[in-house]
Amino acid sequence: MNILSVDLGTYSVKLIEANVDTRKSSIVRKTEVTLSSATDQLPQGLSTRELHYEIIKRYIKANNFNGKLIFQAPNNILTRRFLKLPTNSKRKAEMMLPFQLDNSLPYQASEAHYTTTFSPKQKSMNVTMDISYLGNFDQFYSQLIQLNIRPSILTSELSAMNAMAKINKRKDNYIVIDLGHATTKVYFISNQDVISSHVSYVAGSVINEAISQTYNIPLNDATLYKHDNCFMLTEGQYNEVTEDQAEFANLMKNIFTPFISDFKRWEIAQRINTGGSFEQVYLIGGTSNIKNLPNFLKQQLSHHVEQYKVDTHFKKQLHMESLPKSIHYSLATIMAIAAPTSGLLSSFLMGQYTSGGTQAVSAHSTMFVAFRVALVSLCIAFSLFIEGIFLQQQDKKINVFLEKRIQLVTELTKPQQMLYKKNPDKVLNTLKSKTKSVESELNLLKKTTKTNAIAPLFRLSELVKSNKNVTLQEFSTDHNQTTASFTSDNIKELEILQKHLKTSSSIEMHTELKQHEKLLVINFTEENR
Repeated sequence: MNILSVDLGTYSVKLIEANVDTRKSSIVRKTEVTLSSATDQLPQGLSTRELHYEIIKRYIKANNFNGKLIFQAPNNILTRRFLKLPTNSKRKAEMMLPFQLDNSLPYQASEAHYTTTFSPKQKSMNVTMDISYLGNFDQFYSQLIQLNIRPSILTSELSAMNAMAKINKRKDNYIVIDLGHATTKVYFISNQDVISSHVSYVAGSVINEAISQTYNIPLNDATLYKHDNCFMLTEGQYNEVTEDQAEFANLMKNIFTPFISDFKRWEIAQRINTGGSFEQVYLIGGTSNIKNLPNFLKQQLSHHVEQYKVDTHFKKQLHMESLPKSIHYSLATIMAIAAPTSGLLSSFLMGQYTSGGTQAVSAHSTMFVAFRVALVSLCIAFSLFIEGIFLQQQDKKINVFLEKRIQLVTELTKPQQMLYKKNPDKVLNTLKSKTKSVESELNLLKKTTKTNAIAPLFRLSELVKSNKNVTLQEFSTDHNQTTASFTSDNIKELEILQKHLKTSSSIEMHTELKQHEKLLVINFTEENR
């Protein structure tokens, strides 16, 4: 993967082209183009932002670059927020963010375009945010499209510092000071997170102007003098220099005094916030090349101060060859190193601003993609193999269970029992047929048990009083209709019985007296009670 990482500074543009692969990464080339030199080669009247993009376009064309383009969004359209939310769930934290922004921004959260970096802790979530007013960002993005500049990752300096903190994996507290041309930015880092950042306007341009005004020389000459001869002195070194050198050192000390005062105030606030101290201070940025500046700041800040050597800190961890040693390229190098790792650099190019740029290419080589596809295929094949073994074991258990069950079914013949493996549907249909037959017999038995033949007989015994001269010859019932026949040698006994049944019965009863046969036939219907 080819990466062009660009640090868009107010004094110069630093470009690092890197080739990043799975095994070996290297810096292809590094270039620094000052805006003053670019102005002589480009049309007059271009803004600083337009100069930046023209430098990028010319580099891409001159070097036939084809890869991922990365640079930071302008700081003047961004604001930052450092939040600590009472949850370690990313989903819940994302739901809480709009309400937090509504309370801290001069506009609604719906009018903001922002990136987030989540750092879950044991019971909380640290959230670092770069925020832009939607109207400002839309205007900036439209300018990129108009100039045909389409980055793959549009990040921020804060996000790059967060990526650096996570790559270093240091859990202690330390401070990074980025001494630039227009501004100086201070980042307080604790346990792999940037917890606070601050901006001071004591920077390279202020030093240039102070030298120009104090010694009444052109600004360009003052800039060259700063780059080649500018220096700082500690308190113990004033006795070792000339009067002119001491005067210049006092000028530089006075320039840095407001920054030192602000730094101490910021540090006290962070010591209260974290409950710990910040012992180490690292310097990056072009202005940090001022001679003896680390020793001067060490004395003024009461901290150990040194330049942040990117080639020393990152080469051991990432095995990247040819890292630039110049402190000028710190930010561009950090972005180049962090870009291949997903999630390290946050990007503003999301949603409607998703980049479809011509500079963006596939993130991995064909061989790497093929290797990943083969690895995933191997994992799938192995999982299917394990699943097949499991299913075979389950199949054996089911077959043993079915064999035992089928042997218990006496209605099946031996050939039918053996047939279930080859033609289970036929055996199943046979069992269904036999089951249906059994269910029919059961239903018939259920209906039979509902018929109560004793109830009509008991009812008839209640109506007919005991009489030795009358005999019950026949009795039949089908639960609803009941028939009974009485006989007697004396026909008068049957007549008395007939009359008694008609007058005393509460149910409708039909009687027929057959005098010649001396037979009384009774029919009645017993209602369900």
